Amino acid sequence: MVALVALVALVGVARPLAQNGAVVRLAAPAGASVKSALLPLSAGELLQVTVEAPGGAAPPNISVFVHDEDGELLDRDDPESVQTMYSWRAPGTGRYYVLARNSGAGAGTVIVTRREPGSPGPPGPQTRGQTSNYATVRVFFATDRSRVGSTPARFFGTEPAAAITYGHSDVSVPRDHRLGELEGPSIFRLEFRSDPEKHVTVLRVEPSPRESFASAVRTRVAASTRKEALLFVHGFNVSFEDAVRRAAQLAYDLAFDGPALVFSWPSQEGALVTDYRRDERNAELSVDNLRRVMMDLLDAPDPPTLHVIAHSMGNRVLAGALQQIAASTPARKVRRVAMIAPDIDAELFRRAAGRIAAATERLTLYASSADAALRLSQTFAGYPRAGQGGAGIVVVPGMDTIDASSVDTSLTGLYHSYYADNSTVLSDLFAYFRGQNPDARFGLAPIKAQQGMYWLFRPAAR
Repeated sequence: MVALVALVALVGVARPLAQNGAVVRLAAPAGASVKSALLPLSAGELLQVTVEAPGGAAPPNISVFVHDEDGELLDRDDPESVQTMYSWRAPGTGRYYVLARNSGAGAGTVIVTRREPGSPGPPGPQTRGQTSNYATVRVFFATDRSRVGSTPARFFGTEPAAAITYGHSDVSVPRDHRLGELEGPSIFRLEFRSDPEKHVTVLRVEPSPRESFASAVRTRVAASTRKEALLFVHGFNVSFEDAVRRAAQLAYDLAFDGPALVFSWPSQEGALVTDYRRDERNAELSVDNLRRVMMDLLDAPDPPTLHVIAHSMGNRVLAGALQQIAASTPARKVRRVAMIAPDIDAELFRRAAGRIAAATERLTLYASSADAALRLSQTFAGYPRAGQGGAGIVVVPGMDTIDASSVDTSLTGLYHSYYADNSTVLSDLFAYFRGQNPDARFGLAPIKAQQGMYWLFRPAAR
């Protein structure tokens, strides 16, 4: 999915396509990845990728990804099904390559065919046992919000509950989903309700007892290749519904192999100063509940390799929970943690960073000087935030700092959700959660500063 050779056991390279209908064949051994050479394409040209198995065997479990020549991830197939055909149109004239990863036990062949602009693509991804126009991602949830209704859109509200509620949600991801987008209805398109075939939609919310939740997560972990789980903690001004939608989009775009989980604390779902103050209070109240959820995962029989993504004010909840874990059970560690745009006082974060890192095997901070939401938060609080980049960027021992100031998410609002709205950062997270450290990841340049070394995203040359 990402052009990072260290991710793969074997890499095969094919010659570029020459003309309409030309074919590239890539042998994909079990457990390996193969990559085509750069393919020069014009705007609108179609790549069709077909997966075959030898001797009429069942289709191999091969995932397909498309990158530009700078290594940026542009699109991918559906990770929730075993596909035999995938198609993609070039958005502009350039050079692209296909990366195929075989996570199954059997070998396969990947066939790449080029079609001229205007050529019809297949009616949809041809998959085994899948006929809808959307994929379904299951997200396991734990929340300390109070229940307010029974519809997916208004199941949990904005006030704290006396206990944690567990369960799962099923979320649709459209077949034409674009990497990094959280598709939803738009009044400008005269869309007044969510459509699973067009939008990332919460289809159902099913609460369950804690024991059933734990059993279902263990089953999903056992079925995964890397025996891992991804936990997402949302930020300020986020509803339960949107937290679940974002967790599904992240898991889908990262092609995460294990279960996706979300911890949803009682955000007020509003952007007023009074809402912000309430969210600050509720974030503090949720620290111990998140610790309990994380310890349930870490203390489980055959515990999963646990990774965590936290965004904005959700980092306050996570930072507190990690410090509690480090103090009480120092042997238990989260594998990799991404603290993105943390809305935490920068100096308080510097002083606590060592205790936070003690509960992790690898800790990474993503910051940006273009984050307008954090500049507003600084105005409220009176002091810089840990998620801000620039001259005062937070760099401390035992933590990797990534300056994402060059990432452009101006169309997504306040440059604050760059972690999920930009394929550059998604590609970096993909590599991060698969074990690559900054010096091996594409597009990161080391910067030596007075406070230490950090890493800077280099804008891709166009």
